[in-house]
Formats: sequence, structure tokens, C-alpha cells
Amino acid sequence: MKNTIAVDLDGCICNTSARQHLLDESFEAYHSALDTDTPNEVTKAILRGLSDANYEIIVCTGRPAKFDLRTMAWLNKHGVEIDEILMRADNDWRSDAEVKMSLLKDYFGSEDAAKESVLVYFEMKDKTIETLRNNGWEVWQIQ
Repeated sequence: MKNTIAVDLDGCICNTSARQHLLDESFEAYHSALDTDTPNEVTKAILRGLSDANYEIIVCTGRPAKFDLRTMAWLNKHGVEIDEILMRADNDWRSDAEVKMSLLKDYFGSEDAAKESVLVYFEMKDKTIETLRNNGWEVWQIQ
């Protein structure tokens, strides 16, 4: 039964507009400024409703794992309730889509089990959405 919602963090739950310019500087600078993010209140409300309807909420992000404590503090500060967070391993430079599919596969034990469990994946990046859809995932775009 599909009882899980997977959601990206940057751009979906977190409004990253205040640090977006830092991507031109470096990946490290961009992620180091995560405290400047504001929550996407629409996504937050949707996730709350899905959680209230007994869906498991999993954040699956390309954000490096070394930012895990700061990320959890940000989620707690902004009242974003999740059941699990899956983060990119430090120094993993694969594409976001590859990382996210791999994280979900590992979490559920297999790609088939992941696809059988995840109702929908909320994502913002066009390329990641295209790759996930081409690999059989149901993806809704957050803007």
C-alpha cells in the first residue's frame, strides 16, 4: 500500500531564495547559509494534512549529511513535522535524481519496495522530476 510521501527539502519545504545566489560561489556556501531559509507555508500545510491522514512523511534531499543537525534544528524551529530524513552522503557528487532514488531504495530495501510505498514525490527541479518520472516515480512539482 502506498502510505508514504517523499518530499525534497530545498525549494519545496525551504524557501531558499535568500541564498540562491550562493550556488554560483560554491555548494558549501549555499548549504552553509541554510539558516536564512523561510518555510514554504503551502508545502508545510499540505504535509501536515497528509501526516494527519496517516501518511509517513519522508524528506529525501540532496543536501549533504554533514548539515543534518542544523537541518533538523531548522525543521523543528519552523514546526515542520516529518517522520524521517534521508540525506546525501558527504562527498557524493551524483545527480540529485540518482541520489534520491538510491536513498529511497536503501530506506525501503529495494527500488520495487520504494515504488510500492511512495504515493508521490514532491520535487521542484525540472531535471530531477524528469529523471524520476522516466524511472517510474509519481512526481508533483512544487514551485
